[in-house]
Amino acid sequence: KETDADAVEISHTVHERIPSLEQKLGNNTKITTIFDQAPLIEQSIHDLAIEGLLGLAFAVLVILFFLFSIRATLITAISIPLSLLIAMIGVQLSDYSLNIFTLAGLTVAVGRVVDDSIVVVENIKRRDLGHRTLRPSDVLASVKEVAGAVTASTLTTVTVFAPVAIVSGVVGELFRPFAITVAVALGASLLVSMTIVPVLAYWFLRGGARRKQLAAAPADKSGAAEAGETH
Repeated sequence: KETDADAVEISHTVHERIPSLEQKLGNNTKITTIFDQAPLIEQSIHDLAIEGLLGLAFAVLVILFFLFSIRATLITAISIPLSLLIAMIGVQLSDYSLNIFTLAGLTVAVGRVVDDSIVVVENIKRRDLGHRTLRPSDVLASVKEVAGAVTASTLTTVTVFAPVAIVSGVVGELFRPFAITVAVALGASLLVSMTIVPVLAYWFLRGGARRKQLAAAPADKSGAAEAGETH
């Protein structure tokens, strides 16, 4: 196996060729596998995928608990798979496979990629309470207020992982996919929070709280009028 080869693919290929090799050798030759990395790698990838999905579910529950809004939770939850999808595209373009290190990077990034979206959605949600209905200018102003802080926070985290990608030797070969995956995922989360999340927030949050207040206002006025007439 060369350094850039896929151990699982090689293992499967060798296992497929063993029967033909035994037949060619003849004399009832039996080839026994002494060591095989593929089962361990496949099990580790499976466990990491399960942990990543559990982390995604727990992240959504925590967001729902603190934002206390199903609409806001949906907006931030959508940003997680979008960011991870962009990260996987970046991993593929970098000629890295979906292995233990790239999956570990995606798992680590699950909890971090949603931070930018939470900040943006919370600021938009807060501004929505000050107007009769949420306007595009309100969304734009909300994003501008937090854009600098969100960008600085994300780039700070990216710069922590970026140097790992340029380490030489065996350590660099092992941890470079991890660092690149995390960095791309964080960059994707910043892109999603600055572009897609504001649009979704405008669609989902527009006038939600105000409609309830306006619906309750006529009833209050009519009750007050009836009380005045009775008096």
